[in-house]
Amino acid sequence: EAALTKLQPLLGGDHRPWTAQAPLPGGERSREVNAADLRKQYPWLPDALVLQYVKSLGTLTFDMLGSSQSMQDLGDAITPRLYVREIEYYVRHEFARTAEDILWRRTKLGYTLPDKPESVARVHEQIQQVIAHAQASESTAYSQSFQ
Repeated sequence: EAALTKLQPLLGGDHRPWTAQAPLPGGERSREVNAADLRKQYPWLPDALVLQYVKSLGTLTFDMLGSSQSMQDLGDAITPRLYVREIEYYVRHEFARTAEDILWRRTKLGYTLPDKPESVARVHEQIQQVIAHAQASESTAYSQSFQ
């Protein structure tokens, strides 16, 4: 905002500061309200994950979980408390490309992992699978558009 304020005379228009008070994506509602709604919509979700998702994703948790009906719908646990579905979400919607993106920047789970090198390797492998699958799907869709 400070930089934009300095550039305002060059840019013209009305560029008042606004980001300091704006919620981040997913932060539109309180954690308590999000947690209550998650427990209602996904009663099978363990409380530890409810709290983790509310903290890291907020209202975006509903997008990530989608139509999941059970823990099995989240896929394998790649690390303790990190499932395939969450990795897919971070890659597709948050542009995560490395294990560090997910483990330290988005979830903060990397700070508490008991087997860091192995966990990083498993998350990296899963990210590569998600990216490869997405690229294959795009290639198939592109090829089919010419038929």
